[in-house]
Amino acid sequence: METLRDSPARPLGGLAAVVIGAADPLTAAIVRRLLADGAGVLTTAPDEEAALALEADLAAEGGVAYVVAADAARARDADAVFGEALRVFGAIDIAVAIAGALPGPPGGGPFDLDDGAFERTLLASLRPAFAGARRAARLMTARGRGGSIVIVAGLSLAGASREGAAAEDAPDGFRGRARPADAPADLVAGAAGGALEALTRGIGAAGGARDVRANLVRVAAADGAGPPLGAPATARDVAAAVAFLASPRASYVSGAVLPVDGGLESLR
Repeated sequence: METLRDSPARPLGGLAAVVIGAADPLTAAIVRRLLADGAGVLTTAPDEEAALALEADLAAEGGVAYVVAADAARARDADAVFGEALRVFGAIDIAVAIAGALPGPPGGGPFDLDDGAFERTLLASLRPAFAGARRAARLMTARGRGGSIVIVAGLSLAGASREGAAAEDAPDGFRGRARPADAPADLVAGAAGGALEALTRGIGAAGGARDVRANLVRVAAADGAGPPLGAPATARDVAAAVAFLASPRASYVSGAVLPVDGGLESLR
């Protein structure tokens, strides 16, 4: 198996990254890819046990990441995460904010979702990405050295599922069947997706004068026929897109939405 020591290219060498997301295979895959590309990385886990386990896994592969036990969707925890990153690295060059997963689909038609459920579901999806992106943008613009913010939306937002993942993909990937179309869930997903795109473009527009870039990686799975490229995206596919947008190779890309969907966009 390829380890983090084996990567010949280090396009992120000398850069510091914060990755905010759930302690799930996608977050771990993004951390691994950024480490492999040479970045120093600080990320989050829900508790001390999960933090120590992730640090040990990465160390066994030759990577050293700082893992903080925190819920970055909470303001106090988010402040602590970025404060710790500044203490460790002295600056933040890259911030990856992963949108929260939508809860299980409710029953009923598209107008049966009550106001309270809509607000709770929408906030659960948006708050982690908003918390990370906003704080990163403030720090990057204040220091005047610029940086790259990558927001990741999709997975359950776009209807993908980790169910049915192949055993060989379990540690760092997800391949699964698409969730059947569900009108209430799709209604919230559409609102969340539009809000994340607006947030991304707003940060890119406001931060451009100070060399702060913001881009969105949108993951999607087909609800019916498969995408032109066949199987759904894996976590490694998403991590590769994130690493590209975070790197100097995308230095003139900002406010963009990069679909990682196997070509589904081409069918619309």
